[in-house]
Amino acid sequence: MSLVALVALAATVALAGCAASLGDGEPAAGPGPTVCTDDVATQQAATVAGDGTTMGIDEADGAAESDAGGDGTGQPTGGEADGDEEDGEAVAVPEVAAGDTLIVFDGDSLTYGTGTAAGEDYPSVALQRLPSRVTAVNVAVPGQEWSDMLDDAACEIDPLFAPAARQNIVVVWAGTNDLNRTHTAKRIWRELERYCRDRRRRGWKVVILTVLPRIPTRSGSRFERQRRLLNHAIRERWPAVADAVADVAHDERIGDYAGFAAAQYKTDGIHNNAAGNAVIAEVVVDTLRPLLAHDD
Repeated sequence: MSLVALVALAATVALAGCAASLGDGEPAAGPGPTVCTDDVATQQAATVAGDGTTMGIDEADGAAESDAGGDGTGQPTGGEADGDEEDGEAVAVPEVAAGDTLIVFDGDSLTYGTGTAAGEDYPSVALQRLPSRVTAVNVAVPGQEWSDMLDDAACEIDPLFAPAARQNIVVVWAGTNDLNRTHTAKRIWRELERYCRDRRRRGWKVVILTVLPRIPTRSGSRFERQRRLLNHAIRERWPAVADAVADVAHDERIGDYAGFAAAQYKTDGIHNNAAGNAVIAEVVVDTLRPLLAHDD
């Protein structure tokens, strides 16, 4: 990349990231990286062939972000130290034939497939059920929060955009790490909104997922209250920031009302086993089908 191009990119990102205080003591979402490394074409990724909440997210008082929340540990979501990123295989930007569709799956360990064997992550399972003219890439990293994904997207998501593709779609799922680290639903929504709008401005279609409960579900916990507020906001506001929402938290097998029955789909109360990923893949594929109606 030339020096002129780097300077232009830095100016564009800096201007896009300028924002005032959020007005509630929380910092505005940062502008993300201003310079991508020379090897942005190489990713740490694997190429793969209604609840009852009525309170609006802006009306939630919530605890301060320094309060204990989630499972009370303050640790990442995984039994495998979610914050310790696992090194995936580096792959080049995929070649997408003209008229085909590219789908990039972004997220945390739930998309990465922590706790399952190779090929059992939900993007791999979903790809088996999608039209043949779809190329998919999983760039998820265990331990990620929305702020991490905002910082990384300009250098790790956008360079994958395939101009020759019929459409470019990013399917993004995050939030459980943010909630566990006591971020408020209001803050998470702002970061989600920024991520989605930035991607759409760059030509992506965006599909977002709701956040699943943890097992056991502590209905009175701060994590659970903020999770439901966040999901309520996603269900109400997604048309303004995304092209579709895959409401996995509404699924009767694994979502809000499944209760302890959902444990059969989990490896540790947080991460999904192969059966759980099959459920997630089913919901995501059903959500993607209208977007992919002409891909066969």
